[in-house]
Amino acid sequence: MTIDRTFTDFHLFCGAGGGALGFSWATRVYGGLRGRFRSLGGVDSHPRRCMDFGLLLGEPATCLDLFAADDYADFHGKRPPEGWREATPSDIRAAAGDERPDVVFTSSPCKGFSGLLSGEKAAAPKYQALNRLTLRGIWLSLEAWADDPPGFFVFENVPRIVQRGAHLLEQIVSLLTYYGYAVHKDAHDCGELGGLAQHRQRFLLLARHVKRVRPFLYKPELQRVRAIGDVVGPMAMPEDAAGGPMHKLPRLKMDTLVRLALIPAGKDWRALKSVDHTQLRMVPVDVAGPKFNNCFRIVSWSEPSPAVTGGAGPSSGGLAIADPRVGEWHGGVLGVQAFDQASATVAGSSRPTNGTFSVADPRLSATMGDKSVTLRVKPWDGPAPTVTGASSVWDSGGFAVGDPRLRIEPRNGTLGVQGWDGPSATVTGSLDVQAGPAAVQDPREPSDVPLVIIAQDGTWHRPLTTWELAALQSFPLTVCGAPLVFGGGSSEQREAVGNAVPPRSAQAIAEVLLDSLLQEAADVPYALGGTGGIWVDPIDPVGRAMGWQA
Repeated sequence: MTIDRTFTDFHLFCGAGGGALGFSWATRVYGGLRGRFRSLGGVDSHPRRCMDFGLLLGEPATCLDLFAADDYADFHGKRPPEGWREATPSDIRAAAGDERPDVVFTSSPCKGFSGLLSGEKAAAPKYQALNRLTLRGIWLSLEAWADDPPGFFVFENVPRIVQRGAHLLEQIVSLLTYYGYAVHKDAHDCGELGGLAQHRQRFLLLARHVKRVRPFLYKPELQRVRAIGDVVGPMAMPEDAAGGPMHKLPRLKMDTLVRLALIPAGKDWRALKSVDHTQLRMVPVDVAGPKFNNCFRIVSWSEPSPAVTGGAGPSSGGLAIADPRVGEWHGGVLGVQAFDQASATVAGSSRPTNGTFSVADPRLSATMGDKSVTLRVKPWDGPAPTVTGASSVWDSGGFAVGDPRLRIEPRNGTLGVQGWDGPSATVTGSLDVQAGPAAVQDPREPSDVPLVIIAQDGTWHRPLTTWELAALQSFPLTVCGAPLVFGGGSSEQREAVGNAVPPRSAQAIAEVLLDSLLQEAADVPYALGGTGGIWVDPIDPVGRAMGWQA
């Protein structure tokens, strides 16, 4: 007979709820006990993310600003508004329904620690205030349940926190140790923890209360990192209505589409340096194959239309026409008037295409002046001219310089095209395809896409949609029978996906936590298990941290 045992989890800086969703999937059996988690909720400062949490978990998270007053001012550039107050430990307890969780999972904002942010910007007061939320979140949670501490704390962030937030980590470890926790901190690939189709390096801090949970905490067994095609391949093609509003392709400029097509899979913008553009030309190809003979047919103005069908696209029949009326503009449209002549009648709509509302202005020389040094550019290795009080480059003299220090090379990974048969790089919150490897080598035949450029390898190098990135993060594709949709516009949705804890990775962590919690419930202080070794280091060599003397 198996007895169900339910444990509780609470999530700080919960975002869209990826971590909490993973905990809800976790289940473990030890002896005659079967353990699961029940979420006590979460806290986040973003209202839309709190609603997304409710979409996945059934109840929205608590919207709560965790800044201290001074940090609020540093981050926002102004003092808090009237009525604003600092969150307290009692607010954290209330957000958890006044219950004590067995596990607190915190994933504080990582932007100030991320390598995507320059060192100069990271040092600014705004991002230092954001970074201090890591320490404040831990302190608020420890104080919230100081008399009845949670069994585990899990802290997740980007690996660079070890360098940029070393002083904060030191204080966090000291706090946790003071409150009775054994602590382990290290970097892990969450792709291997959760069997994702992406490599996602993250810093993880695990803390076990040595009196509340005596058994060891073992590391999860690592899983095979999957290929992008394994996850994205079975999904509907981009722009298909079955994928919902998050399955739209980003609108890219023609030159960006061409660049993606020229970059081999597995490479990034640096591969463009070796492209011989003189040997390339664009040719029309039939990607998906003609549906019928008059696909993309253009009907003459003087001919009858073919049969009107239910299809609305140009590929569905002769639904395009050569219209001769394009030149039927009235006189004066785009007209340019002489400077020494009277204007035409001023109308209510004064755009150039509505009448003669442009003029040939001869005063250019008056603006530029008649100095010989007007708009002059001085060489980098020569002296400057006399510095004057004028600030305009038109008439102040040679105050422009040929600066050789131009840095036009983007960081590695920009415009990266990922192979279909390999894993993705870390999914980020940026909507910009030039921000990282957010494009993929898709071998499938596209349909219902306005413009497709087939690369030389015969595949379609295209951006990944937000829905596909959510799948790479291991979010469910559908919720309540409808495609997954996060709140906000496309950039907010992409940010919600990129900033989320992958549910499958959180599930793997939750399951090893369940192992220890079930052993504690069964009053087993030590049990063999875990092929990856013990996750949390002991405090001292005599075993007090492992509960042998508790």
